[in-house]
Amino acid sequence: MHTHLGERPNYVRDFTMVEASGLKKRTEATMAALQALLDELSGDPDPIFTAIAEWRAASTYCWSLIDAPHEALEAAGDAECAAAFQLLTTSPTSLAGFLAFCEWGEEVQIAEREREGNLAEWFPGYRMAGTTDDAETLFFRTLAGAARRFLPAQV
Repeated sequence: MHTHLGERPNYVRDFTMVEASGLKKRTEATMAALQALLDELSGDPDPIFTAIAEWRAASTYCWSLIDAPHEALEAAGDAECAAAFQLLTTSPTSLAGFLAFCEWGEEVQIAEREREGNLAEWFPGYRMAGTTDDAETLFFRTLAGAARRFLPAQV
């Protein structure tokens, strides 16, 4: 049956066109961000905090032996490098851990610069893991992986 003009004066047929692919991408990005927040609320401890604490302890001990016999200093240096390699290859699982990892990288880079070095000249995985990647490469690789986890994909 037809509708007469006077029966529905305020009725206007409206079609809204939505680009399906753009909506899908935004929905996926929102879901990924929500998943990251839910993971953070789950209460699972972020392994990056343990890795940072273990590296700090090993590094402090190593620097305390600067005048010790060569064997003791070498063993402490190996332990410090193992802890550094573990830290540099541990991906943060929380936003707080992501920030702590970034701050650690800044702190270490400043300390290396004060010793006239930089992260690109430090190879903590060389002896135990057989990798030739320097600390800078390991840091940015882990940082990029964590950023992909926490930052929504933008198109």
